[in-house]
Amino acid sequence: MPRDLQILLDPPPNEFYTKNDILSGKVILECATPEAIASIYIFFRGCINIEFEPREDDEPHEPPMYKYEDQDVLFQTYHKLFDGDEKLLPKTRYSWQFTFAFRDPNDANPKPLPPSGKFGRSSVDYKVLAVPRHVGQAEEEIMEMMKPQDPALPRKTLVYSVSRVYANLTKKKLRGMVEEKLQYVQPKSQIMDTTMQGPFPRAFEVSNRYFPPLNGQPGAFAMATPRNLGQEPANIPFSIEVQYPSMLAEGVQFPVLLWVTSPSKLWQMNPPQVKLNSLRASVRGNNTQGSAGVSHSEGKTYFHIEKRPRISLTSEAVDIGAMYTFRLTGDGLIPSFGTRLLEREYNISMTIEFDVGGKAFKFMHYGSVKV
Repeated sequence: MPRDLQILLDPPPNEFYTKNDILSGKVILECATPEAIASIYIFFRGCINIEFEPREDDEPHEPPMYKYEDQDVLFQTYHKLFDGDEKLLPKTRYSWQFTFAFRDPNDANPKPLPPSGKFGRSSVDYKVLAVPRHVGQAEEEIMEMMKPQDPALPRKTLVYSVSRVYANLTKKKLRGMVEEKLQYVQPKSQIMDTTMQGPFPRAFEVSNRYFPPLNGQPGAFAMATPRNLGQEPANIPFSIEVQYPSMLAEGVQFPVLLWVTSPSKLWQMNPPQVKLNSLRASVRGNNTQGSAGVSHSEGKTYFHIEKRPRISLTSEAVDIGAMYTFRLTGDGLIPSFGTRLLEREYNISMTIEFDVGGKAFKFMHYGSVKV
């Protein structure tokens, strides 16, 4: 077998790879003795490996009984770098160049790829694998690498079963194979799509007596004073509206817009003072893994803030995200994403206390940011 088979990757432009980068490098082989190598292959693949132990809903404090494992191949491709019938010479350095794009060359409309990394006990991996085929070895054995996924998956086993240990010991490995893992991310320019989702309104009503005087009359008697207002009802409808991005990521600041609106002509001509008294907001990142009809979620809080702004709200949007630097902790640049087995989303919760002309109200909002 080869004594020294290596993969040397060319440095990525920004210390990591993005969707528009070309992966390039070379496979190096140096033999101390003549080697009967028939072919050298280079494989490039992205895959998701999930592993989770769900607890029963009716017994959440009991230890889990089963472990679920599954795999999803995002893309895979390969090149045959060398094909020959003669033995490779000893003490000779052989080198083969290769290039790959971060996509399946046969897929005309590839989906966005999730970033590499660990998500609980699950992972997203991008790997380059160099595999020698020895003289007398069937090519079909090498091309097992291109199967869509491990035929043993999905798998459900008892948590304390020893069968998985034996499976690891007996799993067949290709002789002489070497691999390199890559770090794949989405840069800020791609993560922070400027598209905003929403707005998300919450309807309220306030009595006309909380309005300021109009034409010298108290708010309660000002309804019919200007004829162009018509006969306004005693309770005036209005809405608090919130809007935030359709994409969030760790380490990236994001806007949250807040404003007030009303269809009432009186409100539009003689609006009451709307004062934002307190703000509580948090963002939680959740990873949901699912296989064989069973799912499991886990996550943590990436942002939490409690403030007493004491500012006025009008029909002009106020960016409280810029005012208080809304940014998810961490520098992993992990955006929301969705795949067949693994989903990453961010859940937003906000509680806002405000008053309209001295009348107290509370606005609560729960939403999610996901692909």
